[in-house]
Amino acid sequence: MIDYVAAPARNADPTALRELLAGGSSLRNILKRHEARVCDADTGLGCTGQIHIGVFFDGTGNNKKLDYGDNAKPLPKEQWKHSNVARLFNAWPEPDPIQGQPTSGLYKYYIPGVGTPFPSIGDTGAGFEGKAGSMFAWNGEARILWGLIQVINALHHYYYRKDLIDAGNGESLCPAGRLACDLADTMVHHAEERRSEFRDKHLPRLRGEIKRAVENGNKPRLVRINLSVFGFSRGAAEARAFVNWLYELCDPQGGGWALAGIPLETQFMGLFDTVASVGLAAMWDVLEGRQSWADDNLQVHPAVRRCVHLVAAHEQRACFPLDSVRVDERYPANCVEYVYPGAHSDVGGGYRRTAQGKSDDFARIPGYAMYCEALEAGVPLLPLDQMPAPAREGLIVPGGENGAVFRAFERYMAGVGLTGGRLENLVRPHLQHYLTWRVRLGLSRYAQQAFVERSAEPEKSELKNTQKSLLLILAGVSDQLQERINKPTDDRLHLKPLDHPYLPGRFETLVGLKSVPALIDLSVRTYDWRKSILSSSGNTEEIERKSSFIVTKLSQWRYSLRTKSARDPAYPELRDAAAPDRDVLNLVESILPNDQKIPDAVSEFLAGYVHDSMAGFAVDEFLINGIGMAKFRRTYFGNRGDRIASDNYAEHNRAGMKRFEAERKNLRQWDLEAAEFARTR
Repeated sequence: MIDYVAAPARNADPTALRELLAGGSSLRNILKRHEARVCDADTGLGCTGQIHIGVFFDGTGNNKKLDYGDNAKPLPKEQWKHSNVARLFNAWPEPDPIQGQPTSGLYKYYIPGVGTPFPSIGDTGAGFEGKAGSMFAWNGEARILWGLIQVINALHHYYYRKDLIDAGNGESLCPAGRLACDLADTMVHHAEERRSEFRDKHLPRLRGEIKRAVENGNKPRLVRINLSVFGFSRGAAEARAFVNWLYELCDPQGGGWALAGIPLETQFMGLFDTVASVGLAAMWDVLEGRQSWADDNLQVHPAVRRCVHLVAAHEQRACFPLDSVRVDERYPANCVEYVYPGAHSDVGGGYRRTAQGKSDDFARIPGYAMYCEALEAGVPLLPLDQMPAPAREGLIVPGGENGAVFRAFERYMAGVGLTGGRLENLVRPHLQHYLTWRVRLGLSRYAQQAFVERSAEPEKSELKNTQKSLLLILAGVSDQLQERINKPTDDRLHLKPLDHPYLPGRFETLVGLKSVPALIDLSVRTYDWRKSILSSSGNTEEIERKSSFIVTKLSQWRYSLRTKSARDPAYPELRDAAAPDRDVLNLVESILPNDQKIPDAVSEFLAGYVHDSMAGFAVDEFLINGIGMAKFRRTYFGNRGDRIASDNYAEHNRAGMKRFEAERKNLRQWDLEAAEFARTR
């Protein structure tokens, strides 16, 4: 039995522990109930029937055809790097191959990730389109609209064994070359126009076709649409927007919803680590990365019966902020969220088998957990023994619960020692151990790790660069702390948060900078400066020494605050309320004390299975924003984004400054009174 993954409990703070089903009686019971549901749905030529539609949105750069092939003709195993969304798509039964034959009522549609070819919408995935897809989610909206077309086509196909909207019309509905980050209104208006076209043209036509089929006595009469939606990364954001737009096309009916008069139930939504980054990504704190179709459109629709969201605890990239399914402080009743170790593609899948000298096996655990969740929710995925062999092999956890990856995962979870609570509190122990592990390895020991030596170029250099940039930043912060210790009464130093030492501009400049072009220009002009520092071979010992004693330096600074002159109050420890994920004090506090040992099981898991997504990224974020991996992940909770964290830090700062100013005012008043008393004695 796969052990436990921590999750924030629905609408509560305490940790829930959820068993992941990996075999035995529990899975057999699920399959039994699942088989009964499929038999009930497969009505043949009875009077009534229902359909199951599966829509699978893959992540940025993920493409089943390129990463796997298909079940009939897969690529050689050593070339497999398909995502968990593609693996689940492979587990859905194949549709009826012959036009005009009675339908089984099972339909599935796969949508390749942005930045990859998708001929159905005219996206070549090459050249500018490929780069814009990866950078800005270009053609993300087109993918969502294509999914809406397929739902309409599935209903029509059920009665007439042919599509309502042909491929040509589909392509015209989803024109290529629509930039998702059009900063004016073009993209938003385009989406509204296309959805209006669905409402005003295609839905009335579909209703008429269905009415005609019923009047003609076509059997079986469709009485229910069962929808299941899966997504990873930007595909998860597309899945959430897709469902919201689909329900805009529906009408209320009997306490539920109906599409073209037929009851619709979205029985399951399976999401892997939702990232929007639509338009200009959140490389800097003045950007959010949720423009166009992602703007106020990612909260899970209440009509979804069950939504399961799997979150990557070790993802840190600024360009990959997380969209939690939590809304502000509470989870909707239909949503659950689980935190897994690993970077973005360790949870969603998509790494090559030997990428960065590590194994890709861990991604099967969250993938298989989602498979079990989907079965439990009634999604008509194939039982393992009925899957084509390649599909089964891509889905199951190697070795099962006795395999090396599961045993390593189990030991790791025990070693991290989760204490429970909110999503933020569940992620923190993972990153604490990860950052501490990397800091303690330093530069030379990190370069000698087996996974680094196994990796090929350019991965090897990229791994070393992210390590060096992290230690450079911590060494720079150590210098800042020492300066504050040396100048214990300098308001200029102490009455602002600690700063990242390699930002494109100083803290005061960035907070007030609202012009994106100016910020980009500043980053470009300082790019070579950071690159020269990163490529320099000098000061290795000094960087390692300063970064390794950063926790001690923090303690020394705090001690100096408490022991400064009795005639002046202690300065408040101010936080970065403008960008709480990048707060330097929070970063330093996350490094474990030097006397706290990292369990061997944790180090082994990090070295063997957790990829460095920053090193594998097309852009070196440290060179662009001066921060790189020296941060926590930015997380959005509903339409208000990360305002919860910002507001909490702002309130912390206000309270600290209020106390400090009141104490200083009182002390100065006492000094004045003492001086007056001395003068008049």
